[in-house]
Amino acid sequence: MVVGKMTGKKKEKNEWIENRKDGLKEIKDLLSKPCDRLDCYINLGIFHTILGESVRGWSSILRNPCVMGSIDLETSNKFLETYAKLVEEYIKLDIEFTKIVSEILQENDRYRDVDKSPEQQEEMMRYVA
Repeated sequence: MVVGKMTGKKKEKNEWIENRKDGLKEIKDLLSKPCDRLDCYINLGIFHTILGESVRGWSSILRNPCVMGSIDLETSNKFLETYAKLVEEYIKLDIEFTKIVSEILQENDRYRDVDKSPEQQEEMMRYVA
């Protein structure tokens, strides 16, 4: 059975959806409060955790051929187009923030591992540069 929009079915309370809604509410609540640099750092960690939970859930769905094979082409294309835009924006943000962090790490020798050889340190920096 291939489905698009779920109509005519009794809607049950979905714990996963409720948890995602709670995550959205938490983001909104945190953004409504003034914050200093430490708060910003903490909030970024919370947001990252919320995003990670969602990504892990979608990874499970995408590996389930029964679920993905049951979604019609129109709905699949809508998901694909929407998700592509989100991923593109996220990757742009990833690049922007990684450049900032890379510059900080390269300028501050105190972040380097003193037990590593210069070659090992250079190898480590490739992952943040």
